[in-house]
Parts: sequence; structure tokens; C-alpha cells
Amino acid sequence: MIPIDAVIFDYGFTLSSEHYFNVPHPCIPQWHDLMQEVIFGDKRVCRAWMNGAIGLSDIANIIEEKTGEDHTSILTCLRDGCRRLMENQTVATLARRLKSHGVPIGLVTVNFDVFNDIIVPSHRYNELFDVIINSCDYAKIDKRVLWPMSFQQLGDHIGYANSLFIEDDKQEPQQFREAGGYAIEYIDEASFKQEIEKLSIADQRAYLIETDFSPFCSIIRVK
Repeated sequence: MIPIDAVIFDYGFTLSSEHYFNVPHPCIPQWHDLMQEVIFGDKRVCRAWMNGAIGLSDIANIIEEKTGEDHTSILTCLRDGCRRLMENQTVATLARRLKSHGVPIGLVTVNFDVFNDIIVPSHRYNELFDVIINSCDYAKIDKRVLWPMSFQQLGDHIGYANSLFIEDDKQEPQQFREAGGYAIEYIDEASFKQEIEKLSIADQRAYLIETDFSPFCSIIRVK
């Protein structure tokens, strides 16, 4: 029996695998290529944004300089392109079932201000997760620094030894395990269900957790 009392979720390519900024500007036909160039292809800009040194308006300024289009319309498209991001349903369903059974859950993400301002309220994640830790709020992009922040807010008894971390990256699950925790690397829906089925998450009351796709069970202990 694995003594897990809290579950920490990653966001990008774990809770959701959909790309940001997916509503193109009507006057910028190369919108998607431009997003890659300006944001994800420029490590300096991307890092500064995830550190909170710059914000969405600054990104709109860069695009405005490159295209000559209106700053306000660019900003609107950037925001609209993050409002309706599809979730990975198995991960999202697990989070909501855990929440409904009183299991503490947190979201720890290396992300931008648009995550706080648009994605969180659009999906009501502030109501779903007991704590949300975003790198841009703390100027820290190392999750080894961010995880303990989530533990502190989830409860005095929460730490690596009784927490499960769910993340798509290979390195960070390994780091979480090395710190004494449990971790699942999210690859896809099918493999995630298989990994969850291997775990028994535990205490006095047991629940069957099911997804919309097929039943998979994990024994949840709720104190």
C-alpha cells in the first residue's frame, strides 16, 4: 500500500496537451510560425516570461514590432487563444474525482502570466486545485524549488514522502522520486491509466475512481 496523501499535477502536456495561442490574428497569416519564433524559439524571451520578468503585453509589443498590426488586436488574439484549451480527460477526471473525495491536490507549473489570467479562470482551476504554483509568480523555473511551496500550502503533514507527482517530462518525475516522492510520467491517456492502476493511494475510506473511457481503480485514503 503506497501512503499517498496528496497529488501534484503538472499542466502543459499533462493536464492539457493543446498548444497555446491557437486563435490566429486575421491579418497575420503566419501567426502560428510567428508564435514559435517569438516565444518558444527564443529561449531568452521564453525564460524571461516564465520567470515573470515580462508579461503578455510585452509579447504583444514584440509581435506588433514585427508585423505592424495593432497591439490591442494582437493582445486579444493571444488571450482568446488560451481560453478553450482541451484537457487530457483521464488526467482531468482523476483530478476532479480526487477533489470530490477530499484528497488535497495541487498544480505546479512553469508557465506564463496568461496561465493565471486566462487559463485558470476559464477552467475554474482556482476552484479545483487547493493550491496553484506558477513559476512566473516566484521568479523560479526549477520545480525542485516550487514543489515544497505547494506542500506548505497543502498541509503541514504533506511532503515528498506522501505525495504523487504527475508530469509529462522525464527529468522532473525522476527528480521527484529522488527527493523521496512518487511520480508518474504522463505519456498518453492509455499508458496513464495503466500507471494509475498500479498504485494504491490510501487511508480509511476507499473509493473507485473511473474515467469517461473505462473504469480504472485506485484506492484513495482520505483522512
